[in-house]
Amino acid sequence: MMIPAGASYVVRVATDLPVRDDVSADELRLYVWNARYTSDRKGVQIAFP
Repeated sequence: MMIPAGASYVVRVATDLPVRDDVSADELRLYVWNARYTSDRKGVQIAFP
């Protein structure tokens, strides 16, 4: 199923690694890295709002 351009959605990210309680959005990055979505097989950074 594809999400149309301009749609809004919620992404939940979980980790097994420790993360500080006071981490801010400026310190985090989210990347899409899947051959279905990236033709050059490089991670694409997704901007936080």
